[in-house]
Amino acid sequence: MLSLLSIPLLFAASPDELHVASFQPAEVHRFQLPSGAALPGYGPSPLAGTLGFDFGPDGMAYVASEGTDEVLRFDPSSGAYLGPFVWDDPNTGTDETGGLVEPSSVAFSPDGDCYVASFSLDAVLRYDGRSGAFLGMFVQPGDGSLDGPDAGMTFGPDGDLYVPSFWNHRVKRYDGATGAFVENFLKPTSGLTNPRQILFVGAVCLATSEGSDQVLRFDAATGDFIDVLVEDDPNTTGVDESGGLDGPTGMAVTPEGLVVASISTSEIKLYDLANGTYLGEVVTPGSVGLPTYLRTRPRAGRACLGAPNSVTDGAYLAARGSSRVSGGGLSFHLSGAPAGQLAVLVVGTKTQTASLGDGLLCLKQPGRVEGVLTSALGQASYAVDLSAAVPGQSYLFQVVYRDVIGTGLNTSDAVRVLVTP
Repeated sequence: MLSLLSIPLLFAASPDELHVASFQPAEVHRFQLPSGAALPGYGPSPLAGTLGFDFGPDGMAYVASEGTDEVLRFDPSSGAYLGPFVWDDPNTGTDETGGLVEPSSVAFSPDGDCYVASFSLDAVLRYDGRSGAFLGMFVQPGDGSLDGPDAGMTFGPDGDLYVPSFWNHRVKRYDGATGAFVENFLKPTSGLTNPRQILFVGAVCLATSEGSDQVLRFDAATGDFIDVLVEDDPNTTGVDESGGLDGPTGMAVTPEGLVVASISTSEIKLYDLANGTYLGEVVTPGSVGLPTYLRTRPRAGRACLGAPNSVTDGAYLAARGSSRVSGGGLSFHLSGAPAGQLAVLVVGTKTQTASLGDGLLCLKQPGRVEGVLTSALGQASYAVDLSAAVPGQSYLFQVVYRDVIGTGLNTSDAVRVLVTP
């Protein structure tokens, strides 16, 4: 891996962002971290009853709009509304959504397809990750006694799909390839009540328990209950160790700790990730409506666009994780490239516009980070360790890849990432 210490200072720093879905008013808020300063939110848009969302392989945000039975697409960098992604065209006699009702959660799988939970159907539907075309019912209605799949549905580190089942207080595990029910993952002896989100953090799986005002901790491999991480200790009087947590829903990990949405108090609270100690409010209380789901996002911007290749109109590079030195690492996901071809992630600090094969090299004097073969779907992932990086430096990342047409060489778009403490 290339040492980022060898790249000179170029731009000023910029913090990560926290994106907060609010059920009512229906919107997605954006805040800077760690300051909590408000940024322009998503929209305006036809969102109604905002629940879960995910960032797609193209870097855009895909948001479940429960009140309109749609998944809407936004640019998370600006909040601009880009139009519906999964929707029923009223000008046709076919329901293009496959019968989607009350979508509650959106999750993109490792293969790039989009999976959407239907709260009222107790099912998970599958859509093409690029076009939004309906591909079929992935989890059949009520399979495994699924009852109220909620906003925190996610693919686990093992590739299986984990779905909070709100009404029967379970988290269901389904085979990530077939959708077949595997097990009730989190053990019911934990006291889990109305789960909203689960979060895999290393060897631990965290779950918000809205009905008991707790965040619970489980073994990420077995689902065995470990302990209660956040709660108001019933054995103490005169103090609320949870800081007034009332109806925990969404959560996310930041370098400062665990942030948790408190839906009944319209607050986002911060806790020590190791011991659950309450550390304070992340944003101004009352500024997030009824918060349902949280995601962090590194501040990143496009430097140039990718050129058309043999399979798509251009390969797309998306930044994920944290652009902070203390944030546990930054990763990139490439999509829209030819399958089974070498794809090399490069980095630099200065821009240029120079022809390279059938594309444009946007970096001067690029350094090689990592080269991998793209998957059968033309995708690749890269990890960048920022632990040795100097805060305040800005870097440009781009992928140079092989193709089967033209000159045999092409480039993705480029992403600028600003590293902070």
